[in-house]
Amino acid sequence: MSPRNAPAIRTEGLVDKDRQRQALMLIRDSLPKGITRSELAHRLGGVSLRTVDRIITLLEAQGARMDRVRSGDPSLVHFQLQKGPAWDEHVSSDARLALRLASLSLSQSGTLLWQDKLETLEQLASDRMSSRDRKLFELLQRVVRVQGGVNDPIECTDILEPILKALEGNKEIEVDYQSAAAKAPATMTVVPYALTHDLFSGGAFLLVWNPVRKVPLHLRLNRIGSVKVSTRAGTILHPEVMERAAALQTAGDADAAARLYETWIACTASPLRHVACFNWGTLLSTAGRHDDAEAAYQQALLHQAGFAPALLNLGHMHERRG
Repeated sequence: MSPRNAPAIRTEGLVDKDRQRQALMLIRDSLPKGITRSELAHRLGGVSLRTVDRIITLLEAQGARMDRVRSGDPSLVHFQLQKGPAWDEHVSSDARLALRLASLSLSQSGTLLWQDKLETLEQLASDRMSSRDRKLFELLQRVVRVQGGVNDPIECTDILEPILKALEGNKEIEVDYQSAAAKAPATMTVVPYALTHDLFSGGAFLLVWNPVRKVPLHLRLNRIGSVKVSTRAGTILHPEVMERAAALQTAGDADAAARLYETWIACTASPLRHVACFNWGTLLSTAGRHDDAEAAYQQALLHQAGFAPALLNLGHMHERRG
């Protein structure tokens, strides 16, 4: 499906496009009071009232909706914009704030690829705000706070490309990875499965299958020092488990995905059960089952004492409870 093209501005040979855009911005900026014909004429550089009437007629013919409210002493008609014309690309302060909140959340991942795209979107949105809405947005932005997340450095720019190549060619990769508890990076051979984003623990991860230990792993993307694509084909012994868990989580069925993790943990003797318990706890928290999530994090700590992600999430849960 191709993107919808914005309708062209009709001039009817009466008022040029730039003048219509300027008038629309002035009318919008005058809210909530509105603007009179004479005020609009003056702010447009001293045009005639006849030109103002033509502008209003053209804007309304192209879908704009304006109320005409009498106020003041003497009583004068004020134009109050309720809806812009079809070609209007204005971004409201509410929509801009929503984009900013999304950017703040996703920026916690430390993912350069997403960060660049979000900055481009934010600039595009800012360019389409009226001066009034921009001031309101700047005020709202100053009082916005996003809790949680991580302050890890952004990953190297040469990490994503080999990962994507391996995913495309179904190849194993050799990665140098330094976990939070390790003093030095370790080299491991894994099969990449998917790139994931965890808004709860705050980060972008690479979901992989470890063919030696026969377990899935979540590797934080910005802790990967280097990636080398192998010539060996990647083989996942239990793709149905990983696919099912990924599908359930993507579909928002956190309860079913949590049950899948619970079954896997109970039936699998793996040295990395603490990682599975942590992922299980995250899904339980997503489903609003906070007591069960806390128990899963505690179970992760039983399998590996001092496991930092579990300790961090437990701390967040206790902080929220006061």
